[in-house]
Amino acid sequence: MQNITRKRFIPMTQFTTELLNFLAQKKDIDEFFRSSLETAMNDRTTVLSSSG
Repeated sequence: MQNITRKRFIPMTQFTTELLNFLAQKKDIDEFFRSSLETAMNDRTTVLSSSG
């Protein structure tokens, strides 16, 4: 995993900040996690398909 480009990787502190901002706006937490999971899955799929 060292050679993976992590341009969309979110460090845990940034993830926490985004989560707190999301909650402060009184948005649905399910949507936050759905969106985060979708992004992670898409990134993983891209990495797997490019590694060949």
